[in-house]
Amino acid sequence: MLRQLALVPLACTAMAMEPAGTTPLLVQVGGTYMNPDLREELETDWGYSAGIATLLAESGLMGVPSLDIDCRYAPDGEGSLTTFEATYAERALIGDRHWIGVGIGSNFVRLKLDETPDRKADSERRWDVGGKAMIGYLVSDRLFIEGTYHYTREALDMDTSSATLAIGYWF
Repeated sequence: MLRQLALVPLACTAMAMEPAGTTPLLVQVGGTYMNPDLREELETDWGYSAGIATLLAESGLMGVPSLDIDCRYAPDGEGSLTTFEATYAERALIGDRHWIGVGIGSNFVRLKLDETPDRKADSERRWDVGGKAMIGYLVSDRLFIEGTYHYTREALDMDTSSATLAIGYWF
């Protein structure tokens, strides 16, 4: 009985996070602000970001569980960064329109540095464990803004983590 009562707030949170009349699917696009190592080596501050997520029909530990797939791409400057992340995430609603969340999962990172007068060309590809932290705001029933810090480990002795600001839509 106590366990059933504990699930009621989670079910209410899941219904509150999913806008009325939609499926539990969202897409988001935005910009990724590179960390200092990458800004210096790639000679660019920003990259592109895209994501898709679906809510899971299970109870979460702290919020609404989802499976998130995120891609980040920074093709400009003196090289490129490409990441692909598959993450189990949970978002906990704070009030009517705000949420915070965390996720853990796996990521693929490809960092390529072009040849410059100061260095030789180099590249690294790897799979690793990573995570993310999110904060979001529901602008309307379907439109939202979410800020995310993506934790990915080092490649070529540089921190490949970055922060993303994206606008998203519930379908």
